[in-house]
Amino acid sequence: MSHCSKSAVAQIASKGRMGQAKMTLWELRRVHLWQVLGPIEGYGDLYGVYKAGVMEYYPDYFEGIRRKVGLDCEVMKECFSPLQNLATIEANAGNKGGRSTAFLYFTYNRRLLVKTLKHSELHYLKKTFTDMHKYYTSQEGEKSLIARPLGMYTLYFTWCRAIHVAIFENVMPPSSTLSAIFDLKGSTVNRNTLPPSTSISTLADLPAGPIYKELDLKRSGKLIGVSPATLEWVLEQVKRDSVLLRNMRSMDYSLLLGFSTLEMDQVPKHLEGRTVLDQFTNKACFLGIIDYAQKYTLRKRLESLAKRTSTPRLSPEAHSCVDPDLYQSRFEAFVKTLFSLANPEDPPELQEAPQAI
Repeated sequence: MSHCSKSAVAQIASKGRMGQAKMTLWELRRVHLWQVLGPIEGYGDLYGVYKAGVMEYYPDYFEGIRRKVGLDCEVMKECFSPLQNLATIEANAGNKGGRSTAFLYFTYNRRLLVKTLKHSELHYLKKTFTDMHKYYTSQEGEKSLIARPLGMYTLYFTWCRAIHVAIFENVMPPSSTLSAIFDLKGSTVNRNTLPPSTSISTLADLPAGPIYKELDLKRSGKLIGVSPATLEWVLEQVKRDSVLLRNMRSMDYSLLLGFSTLEMDQVPKHLEGRTVLDQFTNKACFLGIIDYAQKYTLRKRLESLAKRTSTPRLSPEAHSCVDPDLYQSRFEAFVKTLFSLANPEDPPELQEAPQAI
């Protein structure tokens, strides 16, 4: 989306009171948003009935990120077409993956994910955004597996409190092309979706629909068969990404792993950079790091201490809530266990496959 002109920003900066400046920016954003959406056929002039405003954060930076991943203004408008999305809002809204109460919505074409943020998450993303943007535009972060944020906004309404929203790229293809999807942190306590009594020996035994976790994957016995070059690239990129998140004092992020029914030549172009070929099945696997807006706060420290104290026989690494240094090293080590070298003719030093968890 376009943003305020320099003259408008100068007028805002010249205002003496912070509240007045905020209101001026709100009005500019409100008019711009309505010009993008336009009247919705059959619904009349909603703008005249429901007063709403949008505060856009870091518009220049996000516009650069969107352009880099092929999302210009016209593509964004198409993704958020009201008429196209009306049919999918009820079906796709809601959090089906974890305990978070965030509102999640995938656009009708599954290209973008809209997620509500707590105020603490918005503050954290704003505080760390400069470092993240520098990383995304560097050579090290060019092929990052982290789901890139493509916009951050605060929505103002006259009838309810402000809502903080972020737009992220969707790291997975349409669910109809996925045979199984896993949310993986590397911990083991309560990291299962199916009851332990459920019989599982392969991925085919997993019922379609749910998002599965570490212990479900372990019971399936599934490893991803890759070449040495692919394994080296994935592990190096995961290390770079997780070190960035560690330095930002982030924790509780996940590797979203999707096993698909797609051949490699069927992978959507915008997902090619986060796809590996599973040579055991000759199908594409999708990788993405998500849910990284959680800072290791004092509250999290106390939660970690309480869990370790209540379960003294378990390793500190067993719990999801641990300090960022331990979280990063555990995450990196865990990802290595997901892969196996598929070619038996590889040199002996490369034939040692990581063990399943």
